[in-house]
Amino acid sequence: MSNHIELKNISQSFQVNHSKVTLFEQLNLSIYQGESYAITGPSGAGKSSLLMLASGLEKPTTGQGVYVQNNQIKPLDDLRTDIGFIFQQFHLLPELTALNNVALPLKLRGDKQAIDKAELWLNKVGLGHRKSHKPSELSGGEQQRVAIARSLVFEPKYIFADEPTGNLGW
Repeated sequence: MSNHIELKNISQSFQVNHSKVTLFEQLNLSIYQGESYAITGPSGAGKSSLLMLASGLEKPTTGQGVYVQNNQIKPLDDLRTDIGFIFQQFHLLPELTALNNVALPLKLRGDKQAIDKAELWLNKVGLGHRKSHKPSELSGGEQQRVAIARSLVFEPKYIFADEPTGNLGW
């Protein structure tokens, strides 16, 4: 059995103006490392919520998610160090340069080569020449590429992407 994420009988709902909105009920899903998956559906269908649940960044209303690693069942919280997440809204820190936005996850982990690795990934996404620019000095597509580089810089086992190419124009 390979490493994977399992969502077991998860449901997600929330309250709006005293009425319950259910995005999905009793969903079972396995996500295997090294495979590619696409979640499609209309706006508001719960795609982003499902990504947040599968990555362990949010908890389901009911059911549970687990991370199966080397045949050991672990809580999804243990997955956090093994995921890269490309958010729809980028979540770049406005006061940091592109280089430092990409290096930040590595710096938080104490990686002494954070800047060198960040520069490599900025080059891979075609933004090495913009490394000293702050997000406000970058186009939407460039900001998105910085966010992509940031999610890949520590070479995660799983990459979750919420509309990762929406602003790229590629």
